[in-house]
Amino acid sequence: MSYSYDEILVAQGQRIEAERAQQVAELEAGRMSEDPDRVNDAANRILELDAQYAALAQRANSYYAQGQAHARQANPHGLNDQEMEVAANFSQDPSLSREQKLEIYARQKARYQHMRRTGEYRDDQGTVRR
Repeated sequence: MSYSYDEILVAQGQRIEAERAQQVAELEAGRMSEDPDRVNDAANRILELDAQYAALAQRANSYYAQGQAHARQANPHGLNDQEMEVAANFSQDPSLSREQKLEIYARQKARYQHMRRTGEYRDDQGTVRR
């Protein structure tokens, strides 16, 4: 069975977190027993694990950003699958291509979002309040 990159990143993160928890316990045990070598060794290992975790987080962010870039290339309008389905079927005009329909839908969606942000359009219009 092959692992996905997501599973690998999660497994590495869990391993680092488990080992860090052990080292924190080791640090506390050394501190309570007043053993400076034990405290220093655990503190150094915690710093190493923190650096590994930061590097892993950076790699995960790069991986995620790459996936987002591929998704944008596949869908330059930024629509999700459900919106693409609606956009492709919203007009019965045979002169419009699927790409044109997606573009029109994305433009209208952006216009609607802008109007909501600026207050030009409000969702609570017509709501009765007492």
